[in-house]
Amino acid sequence: MKRSIAGYSRLEIAFAATLATLVGILAITKYLELSELTEGSLEAMLVTAIEQGLTDYGEESRYIGRKPPFPPVLDHAEIGGTGIRNPFFVNIIDEGIAVEGWSKTGSLDYVSPNGIPYQYDPSIGSFGPTADKNGKQLSQPSDTSQ
Repeated sequence: MKRSIAGYSRLEIAFAATLATLVGILAITKYLELSELTEGSLEAMLVTAIEQGLTDYGEESRYIGRKPPFPPVLDHAEIGGTGIRNPFFVNIIDEGIAVEGWSKTGSLDYVSPNGIPYQYDPSIGSFGPTADKNGKQLSQPSDTSQ
């Protein structure tokens, strides 16, 4: 008895479909993990730039005798989301930032794309989170003036 090689059996098709589904699920999971990691890295880099800007501003203030040593606000942006016409942090970062997802909720309060609230304290020149991603309150932002 000769066997025809005209096509695939149902078992072979089911196996290929199952394998393709598993590979797809793994790829999507890895993509989502990398996306979250990238967002977190971008946020950390931006916060570091803000802290460095505050440090530089404070050092310049000490050098030229400017009082108070830190700006009263980080920008004059409107409450709401950032954008080209509403950049944030222009008082300490040249040209400011317009990163999608950041929002301003008060004159000294911001929320990151990851939903973490940040607050600026002009008396000590600090910028830091006030709560974690889950809304759990943290201690006061760290002092970046040193």
